[in-house]
Amino acid sequence: MSSSIYLLFMALGAAMSGISANYLGTRGAIQFGCLWMIVGAAGMVGTAGNLTAYIACKCINAIGIGHLQTMSTTHGVECAPARKRGLLVTLYSVGSGFGSVVVSLICLGSIKLTTSWSWRTPIILQIPLCVIYAAVFAFFPQSPRWLLVKDRTEAARKAFSRLYNRDPSSNEVVLQIQAVQLAIQEETRLSSTTRWTEIFHKNYIRRTFIALAINIGGALSGAFFMFTYAAIFFAGFGLTNPVEISMIINVCLLAGLLIGPFVVEYLGRRRTIITGYCGMMICMLVFSATSTALGSASETVHEVLITFLCLFAFMFGGFIGSSQWLASAELHSVRLRTSGQAFTSFITNIFVFGTNFWTPYMLNAKYGNMGTNVGYFYFGCELVAVTTLFLILPENARLTLEQIDEYFVSGRKAWKTSLARNKRIASGEIIMTGS
Repeated sequence: MSSSIYLLFMALGAAMSGISANYLGTRGAIQFGCLWMIVGAAGMVGTAGNLTAYIACKCINAIGIGHLQTMSTTHGVECAPARKRGLLVTLYSVGSGFGSVVVSLICLGSIKLTTSWSWRTPIILQIPLCVIYAAVFAFFPQSPRWLLVKDRTEAARKAFSRLYNRDPSSNEVVLQIQAVQLAIQEETRLSSTTRWTEIFHKNYIRRTFIALAINIGGALSGAFFMFTYAAIFFAGFGLTNPVEISMIINVCLLAGLLIGPFVVEYLGRRRTIITGYCGMMICMLVFSATSTALGSASETVHEVLITFLCLFAFMFGGFIGSSQWLASAELHSVRLRTSGQAFTSFITNIFVFGTNFWTPYMLNAKYGNMGTNVGYFYFGCELVAVTTLFLILPENARLTLEQIDEYFVSGRKAWKTSLARNKRIASGEIIMTGS
């Protein structure tokens, strides 16, 4: 239950990051998140076995994680050039995957200690890492788009110059600044005052809905059931090594995350996400249908179950986990990107909390007792997600963020967008037009 509460405070941190980023910029919001994590980690280490105090400090730590989860990809999206944005920003997911593996190894090593340092060691290591992360980030440019929203044109010019490795007076930097300023002017023409509630305005609600659909789909895909409760799930079938199988599944997830940046960049956002959901649907359907046909006690069913859940983890890592935060952050407009992504992350974490809360009841023999039939449930969730996203998710790869803005006023249907067409737009061969 404490892990579920932790997720609620991650959601709170995600929501707060929108406020932090408005005043501090995306870079400042990330550093502010590191401060929350340091305070929380220090508090956990010093709780001296008081469970209530420990959970309270863990929730403080979670607020910081919510900041980093939301603003790390948002900062990357606002800073990376369009031609390499997918490849660069999805490295965040690769780093997160490696971090999870390292944490697991540290926990395995520290558990052998016989003193309280067995649980304090993994926690206390967060403090120097957060200090280093926040300090190093100070040497990176602030988001130039946030600077332009705040009318700090010269600072934005220098930021674009450093990010694009061009002279501040170069044609590329000048044109990029003009494009962002034009987008901001168009937004202010519709509304002169920037409020976070504008994400629900009739001119913006479509973007908000698509961003939510991308991330809620990931939350309800079955991934969190598998990564959180896999050991309990396998133990329910009498498998003697459920923990080892869970570790193998996590390795498959990491393998998927490693190819994710290349998949997202060269397959495009739309095809990556749709392909991922289709593959995950097949995995869920196959292991559930096999169990229905042969019975859950069958050795063949156990082999199929492990094989297809490993494949599921690989598909999720390579196609969904690596793309969902990137794709949703790209959708928001310049003035409202931090607010829109903060709201998206807030709602997503609420749904993740829900999956962590109801999954034990779905699996428990005294309640849902679904067993392998849980695959049918998640197959249905993924079917709804892929159908919805096929209809509403446009292809954003290779477009500048301002060209994505143009798409939303073009009237072009999402299923008529493509990576090939975006490449032609990026090269200037064609211009963004209506359907």
